[in-house]
Amino acid sequence: MCVLVLTGLSASAQSIYYVSNTGADDNRGSIKQPFKSIQKAIDTMQPGDLCQIRGGVYRETIRIKQSGEKNKPIRIQAYNNEKVIVDGTNFIKGKWKKHSDDIYKIKMPKDFEQLFFNRNMLVEARWPNSSFPEELWDRSSWAGSGIGSRYGKMVDTTLVRTQADWQGAIAVLNVAHQFRSWTRKVLTYDFNTATFAYKKNLKPITSYANATKQWEDDLYYLFGKMEALDAPGEWYLNEHTNELYVFSDEKDIKNGEFAYKARHYGLTASERSYFHLEGITFFACTMRLLDVENCTITNCRFEYPVYSREFNDPELKQQPAETRISGNYIHFHKNYIAYSQRSGLIIKGMGNVVENNIVHDVAWAGQGFGIHCVSAGKDAFVCTRNTVYNTGYSGIRLDGPGGWEASYNYVHHSAQIAKDCASIQCGNWVISGSIIHHNWVHDCYTLGKHSGGLNGGLGIRGDDQTRGLTVHHNVVWKCGRDGIIIKGDSNKVFNNTVFAIGSNDKEGNYISMHAMAEPHKPWLNQAPLLESQNMNSLIFNNIAFNIVGDRKQSAFPYTENMKTNAFKKEGVLQDVANKNFMPVKGASLIDAGTHYPGLTNGYSGKAPDIGAYEKGQFWKPGADWKP
Repeated sequence: MCVLVLTGLSASAQSIYYVSNTGADDNRGSIKQPFKSIQKAIDTMQPGDLCQIRGGVYRETIRIKQSGEKNKPIRIQAYNNEKVIVDGTNFIKGKWKKHSDDIYKIKMPKDFEQLFFNRNMLVEARWPNSSFPEELWDRSSWAGSGIGSRYGKMVDTTLVRTQADWQGAIAVLNVAHQFRSWTRKVLTYDFNTATFAYKKNLKPITSYANATKQWEDDLYYLFGKMEALDAPGEWYLNEHTNELYVFSDEKDIKNGEFAYKARHYGLTASERSYFHLEGITFFACTMRLLDVENCTITNCRFEYPVYSREFNDPELKQQPAETRISGNYIHFHKNYIAYSQRSGLIIKGMGNVVENNIVHDVAWAGQGFGIHCVSAGKDAFVCTRNTVYNTGYSGIRLDGPGGWEASYNYVHHSAQIAKDCASIQCGNWVISGSIIHHNWVHDCYTLGKHSGGLNGGLGIRGDDQTRGLTVHHNVVWKCGRDGIIIKGDSNKVFNNTVFAIGSNDKEGNYISMHAMAEPHKPWLNQAPLLESQNMNSLIFNNIAFNIVGDRKQSAFPYTENMKTNAFKKEGVLQDVANKNFMPVKGASLIDAGTHYPGLTNGYSGKAPDIGAYEKGQFWKPGADWKP
């Protein structure tokens, strides 16, 4: 495993500048005469300098304008572990007026997308109602499509009960085969037929939308109309008058603190290098680092970092904010990301290390990932020892040229909104040489039945045209359809432990190695298609109740590619309930595997054990700290 050294974090600083809420920007920046704004310190710094920020709340967007040098990085950190918050909100000031029994209103200076009360996010008025965060993952708080729904048309007879005119509202649409969500304006609404229309521009499904049969089991919700303001904690902003309406009691209106999201970014940098950031909390804002190099972000917190009322609409004037880092040799280490409406982290480039982070409750509208790593060159990324849970889409998404490594991650409760995605997902022929190893993956279930009567939900996935992927020493359990599914060819799947796949009424596919011909998919940039998949793949030393070759659960046909797999369901692991997946004493798994030089080195005994754990070699994935 490659780990980037935190160059310069312990080096002595050339100059130290201090920042405090009680300071002034015309001060000297000393401990006794600190600057007031972080930006003033940043503008003053030279390579090798250190900025120490005293505890407090800073409502500003920090722009890094100066690069450091290889042995003289620019360092920005919280002073003596004091709590430093870069806050993206502004307080609402002025006099509230009573609008009706439980609704109060106030004139806002500008429009906004997100509202907080005492630092807790409030829900924009929507139908059906949903409380946050209690019902964040409750699919019953979404409405369902009815008979007659098609691409561009939603039919739902329960809409009639609302007695509202939904024309002009915004719909969050988890439609077609529900692998992602879209937001679109409601163009027309017919009360008599309980039907609303939206533009048929949902990329990338337009090319095959008319052939899609799955339009009458879709999910959606609506917001952006005053008629939806009917539950405590909801709010509505009239975009024409900038009047804010809040469903609240008088006590909260008088005594509480309301704040609105005023800034998307708390930190930005472009084409800068050798800077380190440590110990900063970003509240209701995030960072955007573009084309940066040799940077470290460590021990930072991102709370409610990203929120967009509308997303993935080609007609949006401005694309939504993201926690995005592009560049090379970046170390994103021991950070905490929570309650991001879209992806937790997107990082792209060469030689990047994403390590020991905790990411949870992200992509709750079904758009985005927990962590999305994209390799961009010969020095591929390392994504290791992260804990990722409660995601609407995939927990970890891995893309780009091969050689990357995803290891010792703990990913669970993924794909809670979208379908047809996995806890750890990758694919494409360019990933050849990549490795997924020593991860725990569990609890990936999605609504509805798939072909063969199985529920949705995949553990580890090498999707269409995967080539040269190695998947070994992972433990995968409690997934609705597939534990490990690998398409393509020349893949290696060995020493994994897979159990409890499927549902109570039907066994799932524990290890699925597609053997049928590769399908043509017009929306993908495809390599030459194979007439048969996985003819040159190796599958050995796995614990799995079945190893199948297609969605009909036919046995994998190339038996010569399989060696010493244990088709067992129970009785071979020590204590599954407490996540002890070591083989039981005297189990037939011990020393029963096949040794492939270069792949199974490091075993003890006469031969490798079968399964993810070698006798006497316990390992535990995920972050090694608690927030």
